[in-house]
Amino acid sequence: MTHFLYREANLFFNAVKRARNDIFITQSKIGTQFSVGNGREKISGKKNLTKDELVRVLVDEAKRNNYGLEELWKNQLFYMKKLVKLDPNATQMVLDQIFTRIEDGTNRSPSKILAINYDREADDRLAVAIKQASELLYSSAEDPVRVTKNKLLKSAKAKVSVWLSPSKFPLAITSLEKCIESQWHFYARRIIWILYRYPEYAGREGKLVKLSKLESHKGVAVHSYFCHIDRKRQLTTNSIISILEEMGIPKNWHGPNPDRDFYVTGRRYTKRERMPKNSDQSEDES
Repeated sequence: MTHFLYREANLFFNAVKRARNDIFITQSKIGTQFSVGNGREKISGKKNLTKDELVRVLVDEAKRNNYGLEELWKNQLFYMKKLVKLDPNATQMVLDQIFTRIEDGTNRSPSKILAINYDREADDRLAVAIKQASELLYSSAEDPVRVTKNKLLKSAKAKVSVWLSPSKFPLAITSLEKCIESQWHFYARRIIWILYRYPEYAGREGKLVKLSKLESHKGVAVHSYFCHIDRKRQLTTNSIISILEEMGIPKNWHGPNPDRDFYVTGRRYTKRERMPKNSDQSEDES
């Protein structure tokens, strides 16, 4: 589309520069007016802020730019996420301080009216449901499945028509972030389950990795890391997650060899370069 509209790269980049200096109107239902980059420039450079400092800075930003909670999530996403990680309830503090100005009858924008309708109870219920769903998934002794955001929401039976909005479900989103697992953590759970499920193949690395249906190179690496675990105890509820916790492996585990590069398989596969023949071998063949 860009090529069709501009035809030349320099025309496109000039249009981008002009656009950055313009004032846009959001096309969302909120319909608030904002200047591109204005909010980020105000707070940029301030790092390692405490919770109280973040609240104060965000409230000042909201009052200065006539922002509500929705606009803060859009224009100050980094700092809002950081605030929620420090304290999931801190968004209510921001709301309370913003609304002290609204109650005076000044600058009541549609987004602020929308923010007043934030349903804390619904957010709490969903956050708890997500946590409970994750506990069931991780404690299961059945064939492991990777715990993703979609899987958690489905297991929690979340009745949301669209993806969770940060302004409406900050607690639920924080719960999701805490409960999901990395690919390596899932590989670890899968390999441990296979080791318990097929004790007759103990010592047969290739067979066990094949049964796990994991990518072969990473599967071998994970199997080598866990093949020495004690398999005398039976596989029961919480067995796998207990083993991982005892070994100090978190949900965001980066694997047994974080610095190792593995060959990429599937759609992202790139053809490997053929290894060059050494000079001795070339002379022998000649």
